[in-house]
Amino acid sequence: MTPEHERLVRELLGPMGPAEAELLSRHLVDRRYPPGFAVFHEGLAPRDLLLLVEGRLRLSKLRPDKRQERIAMVEPVALLGIAAAVGGFPYPTTAMALEPSTCLAIPAALLRPGAEPVACSLALQLTRACLRGMNAQLRAANARLLGLAGERELVASLSLDLGAWSLPERA
Repeated sequence: MTPEHERLVRELLGPMGPAEAELLSRHLVDRRYPPGFAVFHEGLAPRDLLLLVEGRLRLSKLRPDKRQERIAMVEPVALLGIAAAVGGFPYPTTAMALEPSTCLAIPAALLRPGAEPVACSLALQLTRACLRGMNAQLRAANARLLGLAGERELVASLSLDLGAWSLPERA
């Protein structure tokens, strides 16, 4: 792992002790992808969380007519595969490299610690990072919905469906 990648991991997870850092560094894998290569495929079981550190990825979903529909473009620094890895269900999208890209693969198994205190501490830090990532994704989705529908219409509709809802923070 390069010093820059190590800095990004520490930024993602926050301060960690030497034992947690050593455990994580033993399991991290630096993966490089050429343009057009699928980083992961929709429907496959997740093995890793992926931290995009260089390059750009396209997230897409298979449509009923078997064409890929672009969902999002992802740029560094992004944590991918969060919901699938945490929930243990298949990847909901396909991620493809649009340019030479580098990801740090963090085994999803590190989210489910054993009895060792160091593994538990690392799992807690990874889970917190995943929750921050999911929160950011939900805020982005809320903002997009707000842009597509009128504010009053959206809030009224969601409050009926969910019982309560709040507007995303404005930048």
